[in-house]
Amino acid sequence: MERPGKSELLFNYIQPANQLTKGSDYSLFKENIEPSWEDAANKNGGRWIVTINKAKVDEKTNIDKYWLETVLLLIGEGFEDCLGDLVVGAVVSIRGKYNRVAVWITTTDKDATNSIGETFKNRLKIPTGTSIHFQTHKDAQHQTSSAMRHMYVL
Repeated sequence: MERPGKSELLFNYIQPANQLTKGSDYSLFKENIEPSWEDAANKNGGRWIVTINKAKVDEKTNIDKYWLETVLLLIGEGFEDCLGDLVVGAVVSIRGKYNRVAVWITTTDKDATNSIGETFKNRLKIPTGTSIHFQTHKDAQHQTSSAMRHMYVL
């Protein structure tokens, strides 16, 4: 039997996302890219966001399952080759009423962005009738309320 690698061991021993305190985030980004809007790789892109209402959580919408599937999608190069180059990372955010999982990308090009979003939504098996939203980092920076402005919705 093959021994697990260092990253696999690390992932198995970190606290699950659903046990993090309110206001906490985990992020996984490509080397030399920061999980910030201002990073050169991120400033012209955006993020696909899955929002999970804590009052409506069930086994299919478990934040830990969504986060694990997102991490596997990133490290397993689950996006088409040319689109995978546009994906730079992911963040899971634990908040009061909602939790979020987001995939960050370097573009807002409609075709590429929607293709990445479709792959993300399908891989997470987002229930029918539930939408995911794309928000540019520029809009996120200038957001003045908790209501998000979305560029694309799938």
